[in-house]
Amino acid sequence: MANNINNPDTIKYYITYNDDEIIISWGKVEPGQYMETGQSSIMIFNNIEDWEEALLDHDIIINEEDLLPPDQEIPSIEDLLKDFNDSL
Repeated sequence: MANNINNPDTIKYYITYNDDEIIISWGKVEPGQYMETGQSSIMIFNNIEDWEEALLDHDIIINEEDLLPPDQEIPSIEDLLKDFNDSL
């Protein structure tokens, strides 16, 4: 059975786990958004402090910038390779 967060009233933060209780993903869902995971477990947090504390318990550190939507397109692999080669 899939776990999901569907159009919450307020921002919800989540951590998903697999059957071995290993963290697979984490993030946030804002009002008007939908998130579904095929992982067996999901923990949902109502505030960022509790969510960050749970992630820190697993040595995962999140910066606020990690939660912002990207303001640009993800570069292609070709562009990344060109930038890398140019830096050598």
